[in-house]
Amino acid sequence: MGTFHERQGDQALLTEYDMAPAGWARVFGSDFRQRWSGDVSPGLDASFKGYQIGHDLYAWHLDNGRSQRVGLFVAHNRLDGKVQGFAEGFRNYETGHLKLSGQSLGAYWTLTTPGGGYVDAVAMGTRLDGRSRSVRGTGVDIEGHVMSLSAEAGYPLPLSQRWVAEPQLQIIYQRIDLQDQHDGIAHLGFDSQSYTTGRIGIRFKGRYQFSSVPIAPYLRANLWHTKDGHDTLTFDHAEQIRTEHRSTTGSIGAGMIATLSSKASLHWSADYLVDLGEQGTEGVNTSLGFRLVW
Repeated sequence: MGTFHERQGDQALLTEYDMAPAGWARVFGSDFRQRWSGDVSPGLDASFKGYQIGHDLYAWHLDNGRSQRVGLFVAHNRLDGKVQGFAEGFRNYETGHLKLSGQSLGAYWTLTTPGGGYVDAVAMGTRLDGRSRSVRGTGVDIEGHVMSLSAEAGYPLPLSQRWVAEPQLQIIYQRIDLQDQHDGIAHLGFDSQSYTTGRIGIRFKGRYQFSSVPIAPYLRANLWHTKDGHDTLTFDHAEQIRTEHRSTTGSIGAGMIATLSSKASLHWSADYLVDLGEQGTEGVNTSLGFRLVW
């Protein structure tokens, strides 16, 4: 799903109004190592890549100087990684390989204020397809759906004539439903509790001009926390393995917004993510997007 700035670039770019005023797109990727607490301490070393394409359907002014816009987007992403965990008497033992793809449809609503603040809400549904295969050759298909909801807000505070500090808050709710499967040996039942992830962040954004092109470099830092919840894998309706959702991570990153013309803009960002608890999560995320006014 990403953040508002990863999708739209910046609230300062949202200046057009009326019917279908602008479209946007981005590509993104990440390489990460993630660990979870639970019965077998599972882990995943993977790459995650995809794209999003969206369009503002309608944008309008309010009497108080604020503006609103609504839009739709589609997305496709793919995950490819190695699965690890406690097996054969060893921790972090490689147990298999996971390939997963998702096709998404989402809708968004964005409010911007005269002072540069924003509120952004997103609802997205994703269809999952993939396959998990163990090192012993047995495998199972993966089919399911994900419902994701996000609410995000930020407001810039001036530091100087060129720089602002923008505190941000975001909350994400997700629910994953996977179909039960059979791997040729046992019936596999999947149960995932819904979970909520919160983000507290700050972005320091500048304002410069390079060869007559306005650019806005920025630095950002975020603290992410996922509350309690767990996934449960049940073998033949009896034996269960539980994995906890709870995690706390921090990220630091940089990016830039370039206003190429009155009709086009380009934005880029990169972040380094590290676990602040005991899971050992670590990764690098990148995103490149553009916005076009018709």
